[in-house]
Amino acid sequence: MPGEKMIDEESLIKDLTRWLIDDLRAGTRIDGVQALSGGYSQMMIAFTLHDDEHARRLVLRANRPSNEAVTATDRSLEYATIASLSGRGNVPLPAPHWFDGGAALGVPCFVVDHIDGTSMSVACRGLSETARDELGHKLCDLMVAIHSTPIDSLPSELDVPTDWYGYVDSIIQRWRQIERSAPEPDPFVRYLANWLQRNKPAPAPMTLIHGELNNDNILLRSDGELSAVDWEFARIGDPREDIGWYRAASNGAAPPDVLAGDFDGFCERYRTATGLGSDVINPASIGYFGLLATVNAYSSLVQTCATVESNLGGPVLTAYMSAVLGRLQLNIMQTIRDLDGNAVHDTRPQRG
Repeated sequence: MPGEKMIDEESLIKDLTRWLIDDLRAGTRIDGVQALSGGYSQMMIAFTLHDDEHARRLVLRANRPSNEAVTATDRSLEYATIASLSGRGNVPLPAPHWFDGGAALGVPCFVVDHIDGTSMSVACRGLSETARDELGHKLCDLMVAIHSTPIDSLPSELDVPTDWYGYVDSIIQRWRQIERSAPEPDPFVRYLANWLQRNKPAPAPMTLIHGELNNDNILLRSDGELSAVDWEFARIGDPREDIGWYRAASNGAAPPDVLAGDFDGFCERYRTATGLGSDVINPASIGYFGLLATVNAYSSLVQTCATVESNLGGPVLTAYMSAVLGRLQLNIMQTIRDLDGNAVHDTRPQRG
């Protein structure tokens, strides 16, 4: 199936029928095709698979065509990660069913259960402060479940960093690379990279992290519980990356921050569940990782700015996205000011 036909309902039903019904004998009929919002980096399409007795609502997650791709991630590894977590049963996420490397639809793809629920971004609208705090407790439990997954139960293709300091340094180097690849020198990025290098917090045990945990990728199910979706950036890293990125994204593109009402309480709940101490899990160390984890978003915005400079007649949306960079810089500087006033950093001699 050519990439440009991925959004053509008739063509999609035909190709899904050939794959799931003719080849896999998984059902008898497919209908109810619906493109899902929020799939910026990958295609997400819901459909219903019927058999003689049941109808199952499912989701197809597939690579975008190469000329439309925003990020380059591995569907095979994402599916393997979801499958390993689903097999353990401790992390709430869509149950996986089938993977195809490209023969069925022309692009790598997989099928998982459709979750009956809404994104946290939508579900939080109009909620009371008490209700948001309750969601914050559930979000803490979701993060603990993800970060408590034994590394040896995960796909061997996930790289396991050998050294915490080296891992953090590699992300700081990605910040430095932004300036090296930018159209012109960026003293802001240089300042941030130097600040991150000087202010590393105490190290934490490396764990599985979701990698893009924000309100758009967390669903409030119809039973009131939370599930995490879109695992394309899952990796082994510092668990504070997930917490810090959630807070950074919640104060930017994916509000609201359900942890804001009682963040000290969140830290205490997380410490109790994981056994980590207050030297590791505290507002300052998580703020640090919120800055560190912003590297992907910042890099994307810098590239957008370069596009605008080279094509002044480009789309209005492109110009708008470039303007977002200024706001992100202000947010970063505010976070640094807050951390400089309240930071709890590692007092041991720093490496690197």
